[in-house]
Amino acid sequence: MTPRIASLGHVGIFVEDVDRSLAFYRDLLGLTLTDADEANGMYFLSSRPGEEHHEFLVCRGRTAPRDVYDPDHNRCEVYRPTGLQARQTLLHN
Repeated sequence: MTPRIASLGHVGIFVEDVDRSLAFYRDLLGLTLTDADEANGMYFLSSRPGEEHHEFLVCRGRTAPRDVYDPDHNRCEVYRPTGLQARQTLLHN
């Protein structure tokens, strides 16, 4: 059985190898790539693309102290749902 993510809050990570990380989160965990800003190295993914533009953000590069790691040894930033509505900047001009 392939693992699938049912839903997330908003999570962002910085990675050294974007292609490898996208393959992991998209192909193995089943997230959908919903948007990308290639110039700034930002890739937006969602487990519910019909409901949520993005729940997961993969950003290119950063070498800072890390305390919470993903499988690629990248620091994870995890945000807890508050119930407050947040403006989706890429959906609203």
